[in-house]
Amino acid sequence: MRRISLFVLAVLILATAASAQIVLQGTITQDMTLTSNNTYLLRGGVFVGDDVNETILEIEPGTVIYGEAATYGMLVIRRNSKIIANGNANAPIVFTSDQVNPSRSDWGGLIINGLAHLNVPGGEAFGEGSTGLYGGGTNPNDADDSGILRYVRVEYAGREISPDNELNGIAFQGVGNGTIVEYCQVHMNKDDAFEWFGGSVNAKYLYATGNADDTFDWTEGWNGKGQFFICQQYEDDCDQGIEADNNGENNDATPRAHPTLYNLTLVGAWNQDNGESDIGMLLREGTAGNIYNAIVYNFGEAALDIDQLATFENAWDYNNNQLNGELTVDYSIWYSNYAETTNDNDGGPFTEEDFLHTLNANNLFNDPMLTNPTNPLNPSYAPQAGSPAIGNGFVAPNDGFFSQVDYIGAMAPDENWLFGWTTPGTGGFPPDAVTQTTSLVGNRFELVSLYVSPLDLAATSIFDIDGLQIVLADNGGIFWPAFNINTIGNVNPTEGYKVFIDADADWENTGALLGEDATYDLVAGPWNFVGFPFAGPVDLETALSDILSHVVAVQDDDGNLYWPGVGIYDLTTLQPGAGYQIIVDQNVSFNFNDGVQ
Repeated sequence: MRRISLFVLAVLILATAASAQIVLQGTITQDMTLTSNNTYLLRGGVFVGDDVNETILEIEPGTVIYGEAATYGMLVIRRNSKIIANGNANAPIVFTSDQVNPSRSDWGGLIINGLAHLNVPGGEAFGEGSTGLYGGGTNPNDADDSGILRYVRVEYAGREISPDNELNGIAFQGVGNGTIVEYCQVHMNKDDAFEWFGGSVNAKYLYATGNADDTFDWTEGWNGKGQFFICQQYEDDCDQGIEADNNGENNDATPRAHPTLYNLTLVGAWNQDNGESDIGMLLREGTAGNIYNAIVYNFGEAALDIDQLATFENAWDYNNNQLNGELTVDYSIWYSNYAETTNDNDGGPFTEEDFLHTLNANNLFNDPMLTNPTNPLNPSYAPQAGSPAIGNGFVAPNDGFFSQVDYIGAMAPDENWLFGWTTPGTGGFPPDAVTQTTSLVGNRFELVSLYVSPLDLAATSIFDIDGLQIVLADNGGIFWPAFNINTIGNVNPTEGYKVFIDADADWENTGALLGEDATYDLVAGPWNFVGFPFAGPVDLETALSDILSHVVAVQDDDGNLYWPGVGIYDLTTLQPGAGYQIIVDQNVSFNFNDGVQ
């Protein structure tokens, strides 16, 4: 039986008709699973593990965890414990604010402490914001395993504890490379989006939007690998795309920070009136590193800045008057920044301009021709046809971690690995996206359906309808903005919703068609609100062929019926964009037949 020490965990269940909200606080020292049928509230600092014995926190796909603003909620995974947050593109795991109108710094963030190396005295440190000890001390384990982060979003975090002591969106503190990190987004954080304090953890498919400080930040000797990183800054508050340190107290501390990164897209928010967006890449305090296939675009101070003499000298071979390979940034595109460099070499053996143009000889300075990189509501980071980003990249080594691609930037042409799991309005839509227009009649409930993956109902990109009053889900959930009631949460693509507006209006819903993998779960007895995502009108009996023997009735919002029991067949065709009510005589699941689209 697992030992429980210093039990400080309180679990409070607030019942609702559909699920429960469970309040977590204190220290968790028993294995625990957070399930998607409930929501969770982090009250104050919630710590997993006792720093000695293993405790595993598992989080199901689709689970939502709220950070309580009133108590500076945050989640800390202590050393020797694990988080298994293994979401998927259709059901991401979301950490977000408990506020009705969320904003940066509403809560703390996600912190993982590991047993890998640090380049600080003793190899161990105490995390900012009272987040605990991290690092393996004098006997570090760079293969340490802190679990899995896959398809995870962290929103509206970054609570300031004191000046220069703020929590990041996701902080990797001495985390080892046995940990899996991929498909993670940090949105609207007050401090840095992703920060590595030493360690060796690798990461793939990281996305950061609207963060107020730096996007990708490392210090204390991080030497992991990374590929496919995207930064998009917002004009109101932002800093560096990359801020890279070895060690601010000792620039030559070892093991030296030396990550290897491929395929980055760093998009600043500079314009003539905005001084917030600073430097694309700030390499300083003695850091090493090898960066390839980056796009650095639209930064307000400079694309590149190298600071401190130790940084220059660590990169230089004095015997042969050339770079020694410890610090390189090559096969990259630099464009539309206020300046290319800050023209400051701190007395080093080369200039930043030489570093960018000559010593790294494969850099380009042409328009990368990205589709829509600066739009905060519907961005696309894919290069258009004819872009110099296509085919000019440096192919990463085939080492089991890196993907072998030949393009520059984090997105291939006609690709969008952000779609479906990122915060609504930040991930754009796939190239084959379609727009469905639904005409709604005012002053009555209309049933509508959605093409897109599960998304936050409150986002204007989902129900951006003039005069919207109420939205109802089939489980009794309500979105009623006039009374700040939102018990629906996410809207789902295979469900229908009743929408009430105060005047006739057209609503456009843009997204991807759902094909044969669109699964419908119907409950026997009550009406089920169902939406059918397809390109054109479909015969009702064909669409419902898998479950037709269990269908009692189908009704549209005009009152037309399919009621085989009494021979009423007013409704024979299902329309795209419309929702329907279905009664079945037993619980059934079926997959929409893609062949009838």
